[in-house]
Amino acid sequence: MRFTLIASALAALMGAPLAYADDPPAKSTTDTSTTTQSKDHATDQMAQMDPVNVLFDTDSATIKSDADADIAAAVDWAKCNPKAALIIEGHADPRGSQDHNLELSAQRAAAVRQKLVDQGVRSDRIVISVFGKNGPRRDSYAQDRRVTVRPAAVPVEASELQALR
Repeated sequence: MRFTLIASALAALMGAPLAYADDPPAKSTTDTSTTTQSKDHATDQMAQMDPVNVLFDTDSATIKSDADADIAAAVDWAKCNPKAALIIEGHADPRGSQDHNLELSAQRAAAVRQKLVDQGVRSDRIVISVFGKNGPRRDSYAQDRRVTVRPAAVPVEASELQALR
């Protein structure tokens, strides 16, 4: 009891989250500003994942083995934020026809989605957007052949997808 109280006081002073080995202490009903601060802190933690770019070879939807660490980071983020979603954006370089590039972008996004689902991300928390060659351009064709995985801490409306690009 005494050590739990000391650890709680130190954690509160340092602003650090605290994990208890035993049952957590009973909730106090004294101050609601702490609850608001806790929610803000949780929102900050959800926003900490940077977008992940999974790169592909020309005219291919096969995920390279060097993408495993990036995908694992997205999986870990999704598991730590059970109410959040991942937005997957499929892209292609501008060299093919629009129809071919849309299909290729969709195949790439589906491959990344399946990898996420296989590693434990619920499929209803994944939103897919496909751009083909009409999406935002990068400096090289190699960087255009990608799937970008972005975190979304709050439910996403279809109209908001354009704002995230």
